[in-house]
Amino acid sequence: MEHFAKWSYHISFPELATAPLIQLKKVFERTSVESFKRVIKRFIDQVELNIGFVQKKREEVPFSPKDQQSVESFLQVEKRNGNTPFTQYYKSIMSKASSRKSISHRKSPGKGKKKMQHPHGNIDMVATDS
Repeated sequence: MEHFAKWSYHISFPELATAPLIQLKKVFERTSVESFKRVIKRFIDQVELNIGFVQKKREEVPFSPKDQQSVESFLQVEKRNGNTPFTQYYKSIMSKASSRKSISHRKSPGKGKKKMQHPHGNIDMVATDS
């Protein structure tokens, strides 16, 4: 996801997104877990929206690909404003993830229980003798 977010403003985003998008579509087709399929489908849709957005903006530019300075400044106003379809999607996903993370850190194990580190990295809740 970060790959797409990083390149979502670049003039070559449609080409950069093609190979990963093909792989995502294959994963989507092979996945049978409906909740996972919904997440993948939404992700694919957002990438495709951004591809369309960048392609439309590319059609409007008066410069050639050889004009490196213009290529580098492509979509800089949109980048400052966070104004591409994928960036808005990415921000919402990261915000939700951050909220979940802060909520899980605030939860305590409860009275009479303590956290025990499992040898394989899992945390188990065990009753304490009080």
